[in-house]
Amino acid sequence: MGKKGGKKNAIGRNPGSDHDLVEDDSGRRHELYQQAVQSPRGDLSYCRRFHQTYIGSHEPRHLREDFCGTALLAATWCRGGVFRSAVGLDLDRPTLDWGARHNGEMLGGSAQHQLALLEGNVLDPADSALLVPFPEAGPEASASQSSASDESDGEGGAPARRGSVRSRPCDIVCALNFGVCLLHTRTHLLRYLRHVAAALDQARGGIFVADLLGGPAAERDLTLPRHNSTTGLGYTWVQSGFDPVTRRMTGTIRLREMDGREARRYNFHYDWRMWTVPDVRELLRQAGFSTTYVWIRPIKDASAGDGGRTSDTSGSQEASGSDSEESEGEADFQPHEDLDPEARQRLQRGWSAYIVAVLAPQPG
Repeated sequence: MGKKGGKKNAIGRNPGSDHDLVEDDSGRRHELYQQAVQSPRGDLSYCRRFHQTYIGSHEPRHLREDFCGTALLAATWCRGGVFRSAVGLDLDRPTLDWGARHNGEMLGGSAQHQLALLEGNVLDPADSALLVPFPEAGPEASASQSSASDESDGEGGAPARRGSVRSRPCDIVCALNFGVCLLHTRTHLLRYLRHVAAALDQARGGIFVADLLGGPAAERDLTLPRHNSTTGLGYTWVQSGFDPVTRRMTGTIRLREMDGREARRYNFHYDWRMWTVPDVRELLRQAGFSTTYVWIRPIKDASAGDGGRTSDTSGSQEASGSDSEESEGEADFQPHEDLDPEARQRLQRGWSAYIVAVLAPQPG
């Protein structure tokens, strides 16, 4: 997978940062990926809901986005309030640099105090290097950000200082866009999950959120046109070569846009292990999490029988919510135990899910 070479670089990379550009090699590929594939406000809506449901004692302030790529999720989190802070961790330095310039910019001067981007391996997060290439912003931009943020965060306290962001205990750690599928062995996944547990707030508790997909629809060859209802952009997902012995599968996101009379194409390649929910829950328990929960939904159009081609008009990648951090992202996924018989039957064709692992507050 890695551009830099070496086995270490093949572990822990965000899907959006592993690319094979067919025609164009500009940063436009990252912009298109964010607009067509990602739905950060929907994911964050779920993360906040999970924290409120399973922790509930305090408002989450500090988030870590693993396999972060351009760190869009982390930056969007910080944008919700000056008292929020976030860390983004990824292996790909050029992608992190692009994210710092473009997603850090939307925070204005607050980026210097709220967001820390780390270049490193999720299996060795302590060895990661801190990046600080955020754009400087004048007092007007900072004041505007502070005013908007104060309206969305009712708790008091002091804004974060960048020097402390990296070491702050996390309220939420997330590995979305199927990041855990980049870890192909139980040894590596368990090692990663133990690092996650150690990063969460031991005194007040915290949660880890990951997404998975599975079922026959996730294990067969198919070409799936997708449409992001929020941005109006689309992409094509192609998956093939599922091996039932290793549970490995290859996939490609194909992005395409017209530039005058020429088509620019951008391909993002994946090598995933299709983890099962029982496997991940077992490893989470071994890593020290007290309880785990599954919020799940059937994959839309999973029963299409047109030679491997099907279509979908959902918001982004199958496990993402809609693009709102209030309530719109909370409609589709349900706790597994709350599904009605019809929904359970549809899960047999294919499903996507959030796995929520809870680290209970430690006494004393």
